[in-house]
Amino acid sequence: SAGHRAIAYDRRGFGDTTTPNESFSHLQDLARVIEHLGIERTVLVGCSQGGAIALGFALAHPHAVKGLVLISTAIPGAPPPEIPANLKPVVEAYDAADEAGDLALLNEIEAHIWLDGPGTSRGRVSGPARQLFLDMNGRALTHRELSEEQEPDAVYDQVANIAVPVMLICGHLDFPHVREQHAYLEIHLQNATTCVIHNCAHLPPLEPPNSSTNVCSPFAKPCKLVFEREAQ
Repeated sequence: SAGHRAIAYDRRGFGDTTTPNESFSHLQDLARVIEHLGIERTVLVGCSQGGAIALGFALAHPHAVKGLVLISTAIPGAPPPEIPANLKPVVEAYDAADEAGDLALLNEIEAHIWLDGPGTSRGRVSGPARQLFLDMNGRALTHRELSEEQEPDAVYDQVANIAVPVMLICGHLDFPHVREQHAYLEIHLQNATTCVIHNCAHLPPLEPPNSSTNVCSPFAKPCKLVFEREAQ
């Protein structure tokens, strides 16, 4: 925020949002936010599902996007992930808690999966970062069900059409398929740079900075700054 106009919003189903159970699209919601704020071109920063929305928006509105920062991103239309055998127990525990409707247990399991990393011991990340995750994720779990969300268009085979600079950030302790998707993007995007963060899982923004080490991409290109700092 020292050199940029930074804007964050709570998507439907997250944070303090309230909404009826009606037909909606996260992509259209983002477009309305940008239009309402009078933004002509922007850098979109998205983590996980947010990254998937940013990818879809960049393809649908190329003239409105001047760059992307995708963190642990999902890719609509990507092949279904193959979960390694050593990670299946924690995924099965998640499924069982979800089926039982045990939201408190589900919140703890999701903290293990997304914050600690599915292949690490539970509680790897503690203190304020864990409390913040449990609070934010707990709110999402208790939001009313939004059953009429419009499925996003598949973009897995279209990402080569994105020409703006893209910074890809992922954690070494995340699911293997997330790292593989970042490798796919680095290869197919026209102007992409990848940075893998060791000792970090799916949520790099929540990790204490002094506990993680930035390393150069193991895929194709070294880490580098791809955006000029631009005061607005």
